[in-house]
Amino acid sequence: MRTLGCVVVLAALAARPTAARADGGYAERMIAIDATADTLIVVGMVGDHEWPIYAGLASYALGGPILHAAHDEWPRAGVSLGVRVGLPLATGAIGDAICVDDTGLLRCIGSAAVGAAIGMLAAQIIDPAVIVEGEAGPTPAMLSIGGTF
Repeated sequence: MRTLGCVVVLAALAARPTAARADGGYAERMIAIDATADTLIVVGMVGDHEWPIYAGLASYALGGPILHAAHDEWPRAGVSLGVRVGLPLATGAIGDAICVDDTGLLRCIGSAAVGAAIGMLAAQIIDPAVIVEGEAGPTPAMLSIGGTF
């Protein structure tokens, strides 16, 4: 239980807003949250307990949107949640569809899981690279000539 408390504290520290940097600023925190989520999932898969898997999946699905919301980027939080949930569902469905074993209902669960894992990794790349950095950056300088008539 102490481990779960440490994970919650680390996630809260990573998500707290800071002064915006010139380059947009919080992609590194997004990568740290995703690395923590991946670590929890792997620890749960090789360990004796299931709770790290659930904590890792929750951190994966909600960590990015919470980080966007902490920086008052609510539209990006919605897009991030959609990508983080929708992309693994879509790639998992594709993995299930390309399975050639038709002997039972759950025979293709492995290919669906691989497809979902690929979708999760793709979402973890898309979120900091595209969604965080999408419109960040300095405002372009403009030359304006005006007068009064």
